[in-house]
Amino acid sequence: MNWQPKAPLPIAAAGGYYAALGGKVVYAGGSTWQNGVKRFLTETHVYDVATDKWSAGPKLPAPLAYGAFAQTRRGLEVYGGTGGEDSGRRWLVLETVAGPWKPCSGDPGDTLLAFSQPAGDSVLIFGGCPSVTNLAVCGASVRQKDGGGRWETVAEMPQGRVSNGASAALNGSVYLFGGVSGKSGGSIENHADAYRFDVSLRRWTQLRPLPRPVRGMTAVAWDSRYILLAGGYAASQAEAAGKPVDFGFSGAVHIYDTVKDEYQTSASLPLACAGLALVRLSDGLVAMGGEDRMRARSSQVLWGMPKR
Repeated sequence: MNWQPKAPLPIAAAGGYYAALGGKVVYAGGSTWQNGVKRFLTETHVYDVATDKWSAGPKLPAPLAYGAFAQTRRGLEVYGGTGGEDSGRRWLVLETVAGPWKPCSGDPGDTLLAFSQPAGDSVLIFGGCPSVTNLAVCGASVRQKDGGGRWETVAEMPQGRVSNGASAALNGSVYLFGGVSGKSGGSIENHADAYRFDVSLRRWTQLRPLPRPVRGMTAVAWDSRYILLAGGYAASQAEAAGKPVDFGFSGAVHIYDTVKDEYQTSASLPLACAGLALVRLSDGLVAMGGEDRMRARSSQVLWGMPKR
């Protein structure tokens, strides 16, 4: 990949909701740090790739971050999130960049730090937590939305209570990579596991693990065969003890070959970060924001193109 810097996000953020709508890129909500205080966001930003400019979109009805979301035929659908105090199960949809955000009826369950992907006319949510601070109580169920907006549990995740990993939908399957799990004592563990879930058969296949355990990585389907995986946080708690605040954040980029079940190394990101937002467009990839060190956020925006 070749990475080129573009106009930065108006607000440095991570944990937001993003999609391509009407040829433009939308980034909504998320969290930021200002003067040592974590702030949850209502802002929606709209990026015009052709002009390399940002404009203001319709605000969310409340500050929201870290919930599940998916780009569906209807638009950008958001399933829950947190405004800092507690988790919510508010289901919203943004159909156009002009808005407004519209409420939907239905309860998607606990969705914080979940894997989520569209599947035809449906959406799947894998796992999810009621809190971002206690990962020991996260779920392991797979929930699917039907045409009437009802959510049904259709499977269980084979890796158990894992959250904050990467996912991508491709050829009737959802691919899950990495993530983190917590224990009752407060310790956490990064994972390298990778799985494929066949949506129609509701069947799991274990894949080759990632090159190293990582959480906060982001995935996007590049074409009908390859999935791009970028960024993340790869240090264990023991490795990070006493290290600088930017230690453990990764700029690594891998291309997963779904046919050969193998990873290829690509050009690294210019900045190491977790929680990077990735939006695939017809001729390239927009990468936005992310956490580049503890208690901080990045406003970087990059345009990615495959090397010719």
